[in-house]
Amino acid sequence: MDRCTTKNTELEFLVVQHGNDQQDAQANVRITNTGSNTCTIVGVTTLLAEDITGKSAKVETDNAGGSDEAADVAPGQTAVALVEYPDHNNDGTGSEECP
Repeated sequence: MDRCTTKNTELEFLVVQHGNDQQDAQANVRITNTGSNTCTIVGVTTLLAEDITGKSAKVETDNAGGSDEAADVAPGQTAVALVEYPDHNNDGTGSEECP
């Protein structure tokens, strides 16, 4: 079985809830297998998120949850994870554009 990488997947980062000083923002990370073989997601997944001002920060998640479980994603299928992240900063510029 192949590992899920940027070569055989497509990633979407979809904001579910905007954050503020009291609450982190939430987003769904959708990883779609675009390859022809089932691929596996295991361990820490790291994304580099960039805001509209060009600032970037790592968003990390460990899908193993303290175990050795992995997520197998069949060709054409999508794995979804809910992530929380701070979308505010202290320089007054904000870090994401809300519609």
